[in-house]
This record gives sequence, structure tokens and C-alpha cells, in this order.
Amino acid sequence: PLVDMLKDDFPGPRDQAAGVLAFLANNVDNRAAIAKAGAIPLLIGLLGDEEAPGARVHAATALGNLAVMNSSNKEAIGKAGGMPGLVNLLKDTNPQARERAAAAMGTLGVLSDQNKVNMVRAGAIPLLVNLISDEVAKKQVIIVLRSLADDNESNIHAIKQAASAAGVDLVAAKVKL
Repeated sequence: PLVDMLKDDFPGPRDQAAGVLAFLANNVDNRAAIAKAGAIPLLIGLLGDEEAPGARVHAATALGNLAVMNSSNKEAIGKAGGMPGLVNLLKDTNPQARERAAAAMGTLGVLSDQNKVNMVRAGAIPLLVNLISDEVAKKQVIIVLRSLADDNESNIHAIKQAASAAGVDLVAAKVKL
């Protein structure tokens, strides 16, 4: 029933259900059950929900929480197309949505090279670099950039190139690659 609310015709129930799932996904015992109930593709769909801005924030939070110490969920989120949705959310007008998207990407990239590849392919690097000056998202953005740069010369080059193009001083921003 709760997962079915993610498909409701009205934005309020979608927002509320995503919020409850984000909260429940904080518990390690709930993560597998939420995924098994089919929530992952529905949460990914909510990342672009124009009618329910709160649902976008809650969906990103839920996806990040589902991925904490759960490689099966990380893989499922990646395979279901979660990275492009989260990368797109980095452009949201709501600072909290951008921060939650970056936080989820940080969690999804831990020990998942494929998710990192998918983030980069979806255009994450220039968007993340541009968000270094976003005081709400900055901490999470730096975590993702460091993760993407980790032992990856191609990503390090792309980050430096994006920073140069955007006029962002990585050293001053305390981004150590």
C-alpha cells in the first residue's frame, strides 16, 4: 500500500509516501523489504515529478538511504536508471533537492564503479563543479567529486576542465583531487 502511493494521481500522497520511505530506509532491516516491494523504479520516477517538488527531495533521500551499506540496492538503482535522474536533480531550483541528489550520488558511488561511470555519462561533473559555490550542497558535492576523481585520471581531467570553464578555483574551494 505505501509503495502504491508513489503512483497516486495526486502529488500529496506521492510526496508523503516518498517521505515515509526515506525515513524507513534509514533502518538497515527495512532496505531490502522496500526494494523487494518495488519502490526503487517508482522513486526514480519521482525524481522528475514536476507536480510534487517535495517528492523529488524525498525520493532522492530515499534512494540514498536505500543504498547505504546495501550493494544489491546500489546495483538495482543503477540498473533502473537512477543516475540520470539524480544528475538531472542537480539542476533543480530547490537547494535541498540539489543537496539530497548529491548526497544520494555520494552514497551510490561508494564501491560502485558502474554507478560512477553512469553519473559521468549523465553529465554529472560540470553540474557538480558549478554547485561548489552552493552553500547548501557544497559538502555533498565535494564528496561526490572526490569519489569520482578517486584513481580515475580521466575524471580528474574532466573535473579540472569543468572547473576552468566555470571559473571555479578548486584549491580555494578545498576540493582535493
